[in-house]
Amino acid sequence: MQTRKCIDCGAELEYTRGRPPVRCAICKAIRARERATDWYRSNPERVKAQRSRSPEWRRENEKYKPRCAFEGCPNPYAYADGYCRTHHSQVLRKGEVEPVKHRVKRNNITPRGYRKVRDGGKQRFEHRVVLERLLGRPLQPWENVHHINGVRHDNRPANLELWVTPQPSGQRPEDIAAWLVEHYPEAVRQALADYTQKENTNA
Repeated sequence: MQTRKCIDCGAELEYTRGRPPVRCAICKAIRARERATDWYRSNPERVKAQRSRSPEWRRENEKYKPRCAFEGCPNPYAYADGYCRTHHSQVLRKGEVEPVKHRVKRNNITPRGYRKVRDGGKQRFEHRVVLERLLGRPLQPWENVHHINGVRHDNRPANLELWVTPQPSGQRPEDIAAWLVEHYPEAVRQALADYTQKENTNA
């Protein structure tokens, strides 16, 4: 245990390690109050504008915030010794300042080449989300999304097609037709209209 006297009142201050204290708690509070009072008295216009919280005060207040001394630092304001928190910690650890290495944002592409996005609080494949929004409904379990150009992370609406794999290998034609009429009536009507028009043209 070591002791030191307060520079203002002379009280004995005890400390074990680290930087020795300069003032006791009471003198420190008095000194802080005096500094605040002096600042308020010397800057009446700024105090008035600060209390009003006007946009003019906000723009003016930016001038008084110290900037990081490292040129090109993305962290705008200084923390200690003229540097931001990141560069100040570098000075303490390494004795010099280095450019801050920013983490590159992941594009969330899986090893198979599909991109994932967050939808409804869950990670989902982007191509399924895009097609569901185009169709206005969720995809069925037997439906999947085909990329026309073969690029699996190219999820532009023009590059996506709806594919269907409803049945195992081998099924009666009438069952397939009934299944298509039940689940895709609009596609069946369009196909019949195109077939009828083609037959009429050939006739």
